[in-house]
Amino acid sequence: MNDKNESVEYRLKKADQLLQTTKNLAALKDWDSAINRLYYAAFQAVSAYLASKDFKASTHAGVSRIFGSELIQSGKLSKETSKQYKALLQKRHYVDYQDFEEATEEEVLKFLPFVENFIQQIKQIIENEKAD
Repeated sequence: MNDKNESVEYRLKKADQLLQTTKNLAALKDWDSAINRLYYAAFQAVSAYLASKDFKASTHAGVSRIFGSELIQSGKLSKETSKQYKALLQKRHYVDYQDFEEATEEEVLKFLPFVENFIQQIKQIIENEKAD
């Protein structure tokens, strides 16, 4: 396995681990930590895709920008997916950095199936493009 493939596999594994961590945190009703881990699970999946294409981004904004151009504008993922990803990023940012901003059970339970599906979609795109 080359370095690129190792990076892709590592990031996808991290995405899966973070998703499981989210479920554990949700069981503990730790909604703020759960929303944080959900975002990072999605972020790792996008980072895996970027690694598969040799794209480099050093910031969350950079990852989000390339995500938009390579996965949304290309039609590989829907615009609704982009809206959900951005909403999750925004919620994570507010919870982590704004006073008195908290995640709710409803928000976590809304984003959880989105992120599960998102990771699977990214994995499928990577596999399909690897086969091409």
